[in-house]
Amino acid sequence: MQVIRFASAMAAAKSVASILTSEKKRYSPYPYNRFRPDESLWWVATAKEWPAYKHGKYVFFEDGDLLHCGLHVEKGLGLLAAQFEPGLHKRHQILGNDWMWHRFMADLKGGKLGEALDESYRIGCESVRIRIDCIVVHGSGGYDPFAPKPDSTTFSVAPGSALEVISYKSTNATLERLRGAETLRSVPECLPDANTLEWVWIDAYVTMPFVKMGEYGTGGVEFLDGYGLGRLLEPLEQWIGTSDGSNTVMES
Repeated sequence: MQVIRFASAMAAAKSVASILTSEKKRYSPYPYNRFRPDESLWWVATAKEWPAYKHGKYVFFEDGDLLHCGLHVEKGLGLLAAQFEPGLHKRHQILGNDWMWHRFMADLKGGKLGEALDESYRIGCESVRIRIDCIVVHGSGGYDPFAPKPDSTTFSVAPGSALEVISYKSTNATLERLRGAETLRSVPECLPDANTLEWVWIDAYVTMPFVKMGEYGTGGVEFLDGYGLGRLLEPLEQWIGTSDGSNTVMES
């Protein structure tokens, strides 16, 4: 597995945001937990506002000696859920037409995500994973973004988009069908049915795992730097922002 020249998600996010910012577009790093940034998952986004929920964003998070870098897309709750939890509208947690989730799902089914990941492999990526986390909010008093997701399935993604289950955990079997997905194209049809999805929040992560620099020190090891990481992430750029391209910070 590739070794990356960063010892934390914070360092990687800040480097990538700086490298990607150009005369046409500005990228900003955001800690998901602003009160504990050293331990937090980090985003890099082009949003004019806090990029949670409807925005696709680059994501960086640590898992033991690994640093995951890639894409994070969220699916909000349905209008039926909003009838029982009015506060969901105020918290902008109801899935709207401008959420990146819609394009992401269409491009999963249509093969565009697989093509993008194949391009990352051609550039030099050695490993890709897709993780789907979810929580059912019906009767739970609304969606808490900091609450752990009780259902999660992680796949390795091979060149050509073939999937292999790495891990699976389930509290209420919401993702039971997803375990049967064999390719990226089949993921959307293996998610819960439309009625169930009204009550389900989903986080989708498409990431490349790297060994953190701190695990190897500096002697005799070739590291992937921020510029190299930016090149590997570039094929995922098409899912950064909202589905309609609004709320993007352009440099003047």
